[in-house]
Amino acid sequence: MMGNSGLTDTLKLEFDSALSAHELVKVKLPAGQSKEKRAILQQLCRAAGAVPVQLIGRVGIAYRPAETPRIILP
Repeated sequence: MMGNSGLTDTLKLEFDSALSAHELVKVKLPAGQSKEKRAILQQLCRAAGAVPVQLIGRVGIAYRPAETPRIILP
């Protein structure tokens, strides 16, 4: 969950750790315009080397394959 502090280094590290452990991660974004939330999700993904998958309301979903992928994409 992203707080009022915005995109902090700690948040980016935690996001990276979650992707390393799970490949597919949901993140709750702050309320705002859809463009703003999409931009925040893009910045997080860019910092972690992930791909934004979906944005529904305030929830963004990101994917980054692990060294040994658990999710096999077609």
